[in-house]
Amino acid sequence: MDGNFEQPAAGRDRRAHERERASGPTAAIEPFRRTFVARGAKFDPSTIQGGFNMTRQQLEHIIRAAAANADVKEIVVVGSQAILGAFPNAPPELLESIEADVYPKDNPSRSDVIDGGIGEASIFHQTFGYYAHGVDETTAILPDDWQTRLIRVETPATGGAVGWCLEPHDLAVSKLAAGREHDLEFVAVMFRHRLVSSEIVGQRIARTSRLTVELKQLALDRLTRAASVR
Repeated sequence: MDGNFEQPAAGRDRRAHERERASGPTAAIEPFRRTFVARGAKFDPSTIQGGFNMTRQQLEHIIRAAAANADVKEIVVVGSQAILGAFPNAPPELLESIEADVYPKDNPSRSDVIDGGIGEASIFHQTFGYYAHGVDETTAILPDDWQTRLIRVETPATGGAVGWCLEPHDLAVSKLAAGREHDLEFVAVMFRHRLVSSEIVGQRIARTSRLTVELKQLALDRLTRAASVR
């Protein structure tokens, strides 16, 4: 398991552990955790979905832990939190999630190992308040050449692992292809903050062979709708 994910050793100074918690990846969920502990209840991170914004630091932690659990070096990040690759300080409206969709770049089949180790309801999730959702290379509908534009995430915090996040225009295409209301709202926020260009997104939709002619037109209609929201 990820080397930075460990339970406090017996006899370890409690105050030192609390100082560590206050400045580390768990800091954002500490107020919620304390509330549950004070009530004598088990902390359930899933209850904070509506008030939790993932940070770049937390995504890097997920990349490190996912790579360690799957015994791989490179992790692809798809889904909404991939925005943190290109925009580490992305608008809060784009970060309202406690999960990151990931898979091992060279061995997607090991996503189930990630799910089992640091997925929803895992000890990792209960400890940190966020988790990895193991997916695969077919989960997101993307332009044919999307892999050539992946954003590399490699910092001391990734512990030797490398994360590869979707480029924002490709992320927008995947959201428009999915077409759920929250996906369209996500793309609208991207436009509102001028993170993407409608022209480029349109060109990428045209280069998405997994979409039929009809579905490409539907995605373009959604693009027009999302780009017009202010």
